[in-house]
Amino acid sequence: MSAIHAPVPGFESIAEATNRFFDAITIDRPAQRVNWTLIDDETLFQPVSAGRARDRTMDPSRIGETLHLRIERQTLRRLPDSGGVLFTIGTTVSPLTALSSAQRKDLAGTLAEVGEQTQA
Repeated sequence: MSAIHAPVPGFESIAEATNRFFDAITIDRPAQRVNWTLIDDETLFQPVSAGRARDRTMDPSRIGETLHLRIERQTLRRLPDSGGVLFTIGTTVSPLTALSSAQRKDLAGTLAEVGEQTQA
């Protein structure tokens, strides 16, 4: 798990808890999690983001059209025969203009609370 999540800011501090989480997944008790990010490319398949050039000169009047909210719903289930963990992912990508005013307000509040490394 540590190798997969190496690019995630601050992962080192939660690596042990993450490993315990995966060890606790049972056949009859699947797990799910949701994560999100803001991206300037609505393409669903985003295999490499670390080396990708980022446009830091966006026109503020077009941020809602330029940036997209990417939400991933991930499920994990222990397989009965192999004991392996099946990982599934469902992804939606929406321009910020598609969010309601309440959703935009919630997002702005969340962004105000996250650290700079997460914002990068």
